[in-house]
Amino acid sequence: MQAVFDGKYVYDGFTEALQPDGRAFDRTLITQTTRDCYIYFEVPQSVINRYQTCVVKIGMTNDYGTIIKWTKDGSYDFDVCAEVYEVKLTK
Repeated sequence: MQAVFDGKYVYDGFTEALQPDGRAFDRTLITQTTRDCYIYFEVPQSVINRYQTCVVKIGMTNDYGTIIKWTKDGSYDFDVCAEVYEVKLTK
């Protein structure tokens, strides 16, 4: 997953799943279970204060496996994903 601010500032994202008992986070998911998942990005406050647009892209494979490939410009290659979701945020 990736967040792109104003078309030029690119940040990779992280996913954490809340354990069923609600006491801890984990980076793995077990098939056929329900878990609350949180997606987050570490973005400098200066970018947060000034951005006008942010595009968040999340890509998944058919089996929710991990395939990470990058394009020549250093961004994720979402072409390897079976599903890609994109959300555009504006101030």
